[in-house]
Amino acid sequence: MCGIAGLWNPGGSASRETLAAMIATLHHRGPDGTGFHLDGPVGTAHARLAIIDWPAARSRCATRTAASG
Repeated sequence: MCGIAGLWNPGGSASRETLAAMIATLHHRGPDGTGFHLDGPVGTAHARLAIIDWPAARSRCATRTAASG
């Protein structure tokens, strides 16, 4: 089980502090690590639950996105 959170602030920049508070409420979903990605008015965060904690399995918020369609 993991958790994700995101925010969009059309009037300014996404706040890391706000994302940190949001993902803190999901700590029970993934207590093994968190990550953040901020890009102008958009921010995302994730909480990670390591079922099998392989060193290579650690993930971060992606810096690239893909869209289909």
